[in-house]
Amino acid sequence: MNRSLAAINFWSRLTLGIIFIYQGLIPKLMYNNATERMLIDAHRLTDLQLGGMGVVQLAGAAEIVLGFCILLFHRSAWPLLITCLLMLGLLIDVMMVAPALMSEAFNPLVTNLAIFFLAVIGMISNQRRPAPGWIN
Repeated sequence: MNRSLAAINFWSRLTLGIIFIYQGLIPKLMYNNATERMLIDAHRLTDLQLGGMGVVQLAGAAEIVLGFCILLFHRSAWPLLITCLLMLGLLIDVMMVAPALMSEAFNPLVTNLAIFFLAVIGMISNQRRPAPGWIN
């Protein structure tokens, strides 16, 4: 792999991994953020308990797992592809259930698109395995 591409791949994956681990741990697991709870309420999932965990905590745990998958499976495109699909899906979801969030600073449009394109950069820069056909 070209050194420049290897560096781009490393930094994009490291950044994404840190973002997902932080977003899962701090706002969801440690602080049970009000905005996260509001989004769960908008879906009428507030009282849902899955394995003793609430939906916010389960989402936080899933984000942490995804962050570690991005870091640990650094030769695979699938964690980055999952990231792209999640960011687009969650962006559409937020636009439908909580459109007021789109006017906030660091709103879902800005953050989700930034994360989406960072994942695309990670896929493009990974020459160990070819990127999916729609990336090239």
